[in-house]
Order: sequence, then C-alpha cells, then structure tokens
Amino acid sequence: MKKIAKVLMFVFVVGVAFTFSLNTTKADDNNEKNTKVKIMNSQVDTNTSEVIVRIKNNTSKAIKLKKVTLTDEKDTNTILSEKKIKIKKGKTKYLNLSLNRARGRYRMNLTFNKERIVKTLKLNVKKIKEDINTDNKSDDKVGPDATINFVAKDTIYSKSGNTLGAILLNRDFRIGKNGISTVVIFSENDYKNTYKTKINVMIKQKTKKGFKVCKKFVKTKKSNIAFLNKTFILKKKGKYKMVVKIIRYKKGNTKTERNTYTSKIVEFK
Repeated sequence: MKKIAKVLMFVFVVGVAFTFSLNTTKADDNNEKNTKVKIMNSQVDTNTSEVIVRIKNNTSKAIKLKKVTLTDEKDTNTILSEKKIKIKKGKTKYLNLSLNRARGRYRMNLTFNKERIVKTLKLNVKKIKEDINTDNKSDDKVGPDATINFVAKDTIYSKSGNTLGAILLNRDFRIGKNGISTVVIFSENDYKNTYKTKINVMIKQKTKKGFKVCKKFVKTKKSNIAFLNKTFILKKKGKYKMVVKIIRYKKGNTKTERNTYTSKIVEFK
C-alpha cells in the first residue's frame, strides 16, 4: 500500500508540475500576442534618417524593452538601441530610432523581458533616385487615393499652389490620474520638397473667457519627419483641448505650409 501511495503521489506531483508549466507557456504566448509593435513611417528609403516605432502593451502586466537590433540580408546584426524602456500594462510608448541604411531587406528585432518576448518587424529600405526637377512629377503628389502603408488616426492632406503635401499626423492627447498627461505627435511630409518641419503644440484650458493656453511645446527638425512626445502634469481640474500646428518648410524657396488640428475637449475630473 505504501508503494502504491508513493506512486500515486509521484503521478500527482508530475501532473501539477506539467499543468503549471503548460499554463505558464500559455501566459507567455498570450503576452507575446498582446505585445503589439508597428513602424509608423509610411515609407522607409535610403533618405530616411529615423524611424518611429509604436509599442502597445495589451498584456496584464508591465513589460520592459531590453534592446533593438537590425539584421540585414547577410544575417549581420547591428544594435540600434539598448535603452531600457518600461511600458506599463495598457500603455503605449513610441521609440525614435536613427536609421541610415542602404537599399535592402532588414529585420528589426525588439527584445522584451529577458528575451522571453521577441517581436520582429520587416523593414524594406527602398532606393530613391534623385530628380533634378521634382515639382512636375506626378509621383511626388500624394492624394487621398494614394496607397499608404501606415494609416494614422488623422491623415491630413494640404494643398499649396501646385504642390500637394501629405502630413501624417498621429495625434494623442490623454489626461490620466492625478493630472498626468501625455502628448504624442508624429508628422511626415514628402522629403523631396520638405527640408524642415516644425510642430507647435498648445494645451488650452477652458475659462470663463474661453480657452486659454496653459502649456506650450515646440519641436523643430531639419527633416521631413518630426516627432514630439511629452509627459506633463495638469494641476487644475477642468476641460482641456490640444491645438497642433504643423509648419512645413519647402525646398527651393522660403514658402511655408501650415496646418492646424484641434482635438476634442478632454475633461480632467
């Protein structure tokens, strides 16, 4: 009887251990599926100097980004970032990575949580031919019917003279607990006729005399891409809205193109 009891106990322990291992594996798989990564740039080519990567943590606990590597077609690895970034559950982070690469196919690997989760993004860097006269090229025009790999929350098209420029405006304005607020703006224009981009952000609070500016942020980049990510604290409760002004500086002349976006009213209770 003692031997039978020992055998039954052994079977029970093994069964519990196997079930625990299976559940842990399922949890890890679930965490991997619920960790979402995406390249925000509509196109990556030989003139692209940086890429913006969005990371969404839809898991039940915080995750930590350990490193980002880039692998080329010859399986040569390059470290793009080793900055440790913690992403709380249900939160989104944006990663700004410098990138100057020759034409080819790459794999971008993002490693989380002691290599338990590795997310891979395919990156196809296209070669861009230099054109002497680009103003009359039909390929330079981007309209509402154009195919864009990245679909932003707002895709704003602006027309100035004979030039049509696309401002891909990913806007995010949130007010969390204790007034902790986040602003994320991503703007991308055609690099062929844009040499500088400026982002002006104003946070306005509603008063008896209307909305008044309480916070200001400015980001200027000598590039067709500009990215602004700010976290700040609002001390007074009330109603707020975000106003974003995108200024595109064109190549070949001093003319600028301006676009304004106003968010919905967000209440801090």
